[in-house]
Amino acid sequence: HRGAAACASIGYTLAMYRLSDVFTRYAVGEAIAMAILPMFIWALWEVVYGDQRRWAALSLTAAGIALCHVISTMLCALLAVLFGLIHIRGIVKEKRILPILKAAGLCALLVAFQYVPFLTYASEGIGAADLAWHLIYNTIEPAQLLTLGRGTIVKPKNLRLLSFSAGLDLWLIIGAGLALVAILRGRRRDENERKALTFIAGGVFFAVASTDFFPWSYVALIDHGLMDYMQFTWRLLMLAVVLLALAAGYGVARFFEEKPEHGVLLTLCLASALALPTLTTETQSDLYLRYGETYNPYMYGTEYTMEGTNFAYTRDKNPHVERGEIDLTAYAKRGTQIEMQVEAQTDGVISVPLFGYDGYRAQADGQELETGLDENKRLTVVVPAGTKGEVKLWYAGKRWWRISDAVSLLTALALIAARIQHRRKAQKA
Repeated sequence: HRGAAACASIGYTLAMYRLSDVFTRYAVGEAIAMAILPMFIWALWEVVYGDQRRWAALSLTAAGIALCHVISTMLCALLAVLFGLIHIRGIVKEKRILPILKAAGLCALLVAFQYVPFLTYASEGIGAADLAWHLIYNTIEPAQLLTLGRGTIVKPKNLRLLSFSAGLDLWLIIGAGLALVAILRGRRRDENERKALTFIAGGVFFAVASTDFFPWSYVALIDHGLMDYMQFTWRLLMLAVVLLALAAGYGVARFFEEKPEHGVLLTLCLASALALPTLTTETQSDLYLRYGETYNPYMYGTEYTMEGTNFAYTRDKNPHVERGEIDLTAYAKRGTQIEMQVEAQTDGVISVPLFGYDGYRAQADGQELETGLDENKRLTVVVPAGTKGEVKLWYAGKRWWRISDAVSLLTALALIAARIQHRRKAQKA
């Protein structure tokens, strides 16, 4: 229904949580993932419950989210698993396992160019372990779900100053209520009602799960801390918002069935009014206006770094001769590429201002030089005695990563070719 779609789109776009991602938390990756999330839910519903031929759409939307935000990817995987378990009988009975496996396989091929290096470094011990915060200490109070404006998270202590809209929008609550009333009073029992009821149940579940009312302590015993990578349980509001927005759009459309444009106008007015505190107070705050100027340009956290990295030392932008007699006569750095003129009287080691991740290469006059790490995990290059001239360092990655690059590229080209062929057949028909 166009009216339901318009209402859901307006309410979701102006939802306080999504606006907080943009204007308060600067969560760019999560905000972009949220733009794809409704399409992912549509495709997931189709493959599991509707038209299973939509498996390619499910794969594309899942790949889009996976390339935007890792935590959102984890939450979408959780949503997909829960939805699949609920409908496991229908999946088996209607032979939908193969389309699901196709979607998962295609998604893996599309994102291989990013996740193969990602998982490679993870296997080497470089990960986000420092980002895993125990969820029990990062829940919100149930009353905060009813916050009608800008709220402040008061726990834990290190999040005391994190101010954003933690509650559910009034429009979401009203619209979902209208949908529930329409379902209970109606006699249709059609697919739209089933969808709306499913979205309401899912939205309520994830909203409750974002609070300390949910038994997260038992979850921690079962998953051995896996969900701790979500960091904040209020991230589940991302799923609650989109599910309730879809249900609310349906509820408003049913209430204004004869004149759907009235429902759209009411949604626009109410959602805009609720968005004003975020779009005015937040954006006009002097703290936020100066944020880009005062933000520390140096890395201040330990996520995705090697154990033992000295962050104070990373502010040093100069190369240093760690061992041997080496004269540095010129030095230039552009991103992860370094060129320097050296003259080595003895074998020696030079430390350069780069994190020493595996995958760097160094050459002098076309000859490969050995690279390594210093005690602060900065990149080092071993310079043999007698070396005179230019030494080049650059990040080359791993050669076998090019295979994953090629796989993703060929998969994307194959999809485009298949789409073109499909259109040609449709035009001929």
